[in-house]
Amino acid sequence: MLIAKQRLYAVILQKISRGSTLYHLFTTYANFMAEGIAVYDYIFHVGHVDFSEDQIKALIDIWNNMTLMNMKVPIDANSLYFWRQVISKAGEPLNKGARQARRKFYIGFPESNKGARQA
Repeated sequence: MLIAKQRLYAVILQKISRGSTLYHLFTTYANFMAEGIAVYDYIFHVGHVDFSEDQIKALIDIWNNMTLMNMKVPIDANSLYFWRQVISKAGEPLNKGARQARRKFYIGFPESNKGARQA
């Protein structure tokens, strides 16, 4: 059981940004050290932390101005997959649906690709 707790602890820490307060809390506070179940319970009870108004405005601004060229996505064989991933990550905190993501996917293409943009 100890190994499972440590593994859960490691997996959760991999998903948390190293510069965040949560990461600092989980790596320094003795009650959380290598205790995956305690970390999970804390996250479950504290819940989702809402974005501030400034953060929401910044995320909306990024979403509205996001194109392949603005995001400096290199054009190669994997560009479309990477572009889809960028859209998913940017749309998730804004609760953008599949239809909005699809529209952003096509709108983000360069102007020279007019056939795909009209789809």
